[in-house]
Amino acid sequence: MQKGNCMSTIRKLNRRDLDTMIDIVSNAYPGMKIISDVEKNRSKERIWSIEQTDPEIHLYGLFKNRKMHGVMRLFDFTMHMLSVDIPLGGLGLVAVDLTHKKEHVCKEMVQYYMDYYARRKTPMLALYAFRPDFYHKMGFGYGTKINEYRIKPGELPKGLSKEHIVFATKKDHAALDACYHRVTAKTHGLFRRTKTYIRALTRPGNIIIACKKRNKIEGFIAYSFKTSKDDNWLYVEMNVIEFIYENREAFLELIAFLQSQSDQVHCISHKTQDDLFHFVPHDARTDSGRLIFPVGHETNTQGIGIMYRVIDTVDLFRRLKSHDFNGQTCRLKITVDDSFYPKHAGSYVVHFDNGRPQVKSRGAVDAEITLDVADYSSLVMGVVPFDKLYEYGRAEISNRDYLDTVTKIFSVPRKPVCVTQF
Repeated sequence: MQKGNCMSTIRKLNRRDLDTMIDIVSNAYPGMKIISDVEKNRSKERIWSIEQTDPEIHLYGLFKNRKMHGVMRLFDFTMHMLSVDIPLGGLGLVAVDLTHKKEHVCKEMVQYYMDYYARRKTPMLALYAFRPDFYHKMGFGYGTKINEYRIKPGELPKGLSKEHIVFATKKDHAALDACYHRVTAKTHGLFRRTKTYIRALTRPGNIIIACKKRNKIEGFIAYSFKTSKDDNWLYVEMNVIEFIYENREAFLELIAFLQSQSDQVHCISHKTQDDLFHFVPHDARTDSGRLIFPVGHETNTQGIGIMYRVIDTVDLFRRLKSHDFNGQTCRLKITVDDSFYPKHAGSYVVHFDNGRPQVKSRGAVDAEITLDVADYSSLVMGVVPFDKLYEYGRAEISNRDYLDTVTKIFSVPRKPVCVTQF
């Protein structure tokens, strides 16, 4: 398939491409430490095994004059958005040959990625950006920020019971998956698992503790241990990889398990998109000792993580036709500036009738909002309220009498959550 002005070809990789692929990846991501031939072969075989066994993951390369200049992975996800499951295209493992940087290789691959999912009637995309500013210019909007809490186990509440806490084994994989998908069905933003994810979660070195009642898992924590001080091998940290629960009882039992580790674990590192988690421990201060002027005690650090992008507004709202946008009634015109993907740029008329959306080809409107596709994508995901975008000068509205209405349309009770790494 032809892309760009340099007659690039983008195609699925085959086994003969793997040596070049792994060299590009190892050079692009030195932090992965894929250095020796043994490490390269191990990584190559793992990537190829996933490519061959998981039909939802696809490995592509960009070639010029038959030479590979870049690679990427595409993921066929399903996301629970608001109250509806929709298809979503993920992008990962984007790597460019170091000798071909600044030659628009990444840009061409991202454009191909957008076309790939547009052809498959997939209205939303997502990725984790190695540089958020780079992908923001391509129209990807910020998702919910990730928080790292570093908490001493003894500061967590003891709870009333750990009666149902068990170590999960291979026999529990189906039950773990079922628990996750029950939570997904009621959690805005969560992705359904690909076939390879549970294997990654249970890789050597990871431990899974579950709250199991009558052979049903109602919550679990995946974690690993590490010693973080070279001169003290008894200094142990617990790194929480994933914390999933479907009810209050399971949450409290899992927290009680964490609290009971205080004799061995000095610090728990918990990465979560829940920015209210500081209400759980007795002392929410992190171990940094940092004070924010005048008297603000650091409880966690935050960072931009997942980013979202709309590529088909008409298809998106048609898929969301059964969702109640907070009971609002408004004939709204949405004008999207999308210079990176011009086929999506333009104006869309959506009538919200008691919260239910219907896409119209034309007609009178009560208000028009105008904004960049990146901010628009964050807005429809419920990451940022419309009145804030307006206040910040990042969005306009033709009739200010409808400012509160538009803000309510896109408001969500909880920002989107994503725990899938890709």
